[in-house]
Amino acid sequence: MLKRKTSKLIWTMGIVLAFFLCQSTVLQAASDSKAEPSSEVAVIIDGRLASLDRAPILVKGTTLVPFRPIFEQLGLEVKWDPKAQAVTGKSQSLEIRLVIGNSYATVNGKKVKLPVAPIIRDGGTFVPLRFVGEAAGRQVTWNDAAKVITVNLMGADKIYDPYGLLLYEGDIVNGIAEGKGTIYYPNGSPLYKGDMLNGAMHGKGKLYREDGLIWYESDFVDDEATGKGKLYFYIQYDDTPEIKQTYEGDLVGGIPEGKGKYFDSKGRIAYEGDLVDGNPGGKGTYYYPDGMKMYVGECKNGKYEGQGINYYDNGKIKHEGSFKEFLRHGYGKTYDRSGNLVYEGDFINDKYDGQGTLYDENGKILHKGQFSKGEPVTN
Repeated sequence: MLKRKTSKLIWTMGIVLAFFLCQSTVLQAASDSKAEPSSEVAVIIDGRLASLDRAPILVKGTTLVPFRPIFEQLGLEVKWDPKAQAVTGKSQSLEIRLVIGNSYATVNGKKVKLPVAPIIRDGGTFVPLRFVGEAAGRQVTWNDAAKVITVNLMGADKIYDPYGLLLYEGDIVNGIAEGKGTIYYPNGSPLYKGDMLNGAMHGKGKLYREDGLIWYESDFVDDEATGKGKLYFYIQYDDTPEIKQTYEGDLVGGIPEGKGKYFDSKGRIAYEGDLVDGNPGGKGTYYYPDGMKMYVGECKNGKYEGQGINYYDNGKIKHEGSFKEFLRHGYGKTYDRSGNLVYEGDFINDKYDGQGTLYDENGKILHKGQFSKGEPVTN
C-alpha cells in the first residue's frame, strides 16, 4: 500500500500510485451460496496482471478463478483428468490436486480442507484463489478500494503495478509498505527513499523529481513533507536544471511555514525568519549576497511591510520606519550612506509626502513643513 495526497501548491507531491492500497489480507466478501461474477476484480501474480479467460466469481464469500492461467503464471504444469474431473498443478517441489465438487484437495499428497469446492461454470473450471496461492508459497492480499487481489512470494520486497512496472522496493509488512523503502516513478527513477508507515511516506526521507534531482529532504507525515526539512528549487539553463534557491526550516504539507531560511544558488543566506504559505511573513531578516543585513523587520507576502530597518550594503542604516510593499510608506527616517540623517517625516509610495524635515549633509535644516510627491511645499 502506498498513499498519495495533493497539496495546495505546486511544490507538493501530486503523485498517485494506484494498486498500493493492500491494507487487508482478507479475500472474504459478503457471503452468498450462489456463484456471483466479480468482473471488476483484477488479479496480480508476482507483479504481473493475470490474463484470465473468465472473470473471477464469488462462492460463499470466497473468490474462485479459472485454474489454467493461474496455475501457469505460478509456474505450475497443468494437467486435467476429465474422467476423474480433477485438475493438477505440478512443479519440481509442489503438486496440487483438486477435484470438482470435492471440498478436500491434496498438496504433495497431504489432504487439505478447502473453503469452497472447485466448480465448473459456463464451461470453465474455477478453483479457490487463496488456497492455490498459499499452497504455492505466496502471500495473498485483497485491496477492497481498488478491487485487486495480489499474490506475491512470501517475504517479497517489491510491489508492481498491474503492468509489471516496479512501484516500490523495500520493507513490506502484511502486504503493506512499512519500514525502509524506495518508491519509483513510471520511468524507473526513484521518487522517494526513506521511512514508510502503513503504506505512506512517514518519517525521515528524500523526495526526488522525475529527472533524479532531489526535491525534498525532510520529515514526512502521511505522505506530506511536514516537520523539519529542506526544499530545493530549480531553474532551467540550456536544458540543464540548476539549483535556484534552497529552503531549510519548518514545512507543513510540503510548504515552508513557520521558521526557516532561504539560500541563493550559491548557498548564501538570503532570508531568515517567519514564513506564511511559503513566503516571508511576520518578522524576518533579508541579506545581501555578502551576508550583510539588507532589511530587518516586519514583512508580508514576501515584501517589506510594517515597521522595519533597511540597510545599505556597507551596514549603515538606509531607512527606518514604516514600509508597504518594499516602499517607504508612513512615518520614517532616511539616511545617506555615511549615516547622516537626510529626512524624517511622512512618506507615501516611497516619496516625501506630508509633514517632514529635510537636512543637508551637515545636518542643517533645508526645509521643515509640508512635502508633496517628494518636493517641499513652499507657499
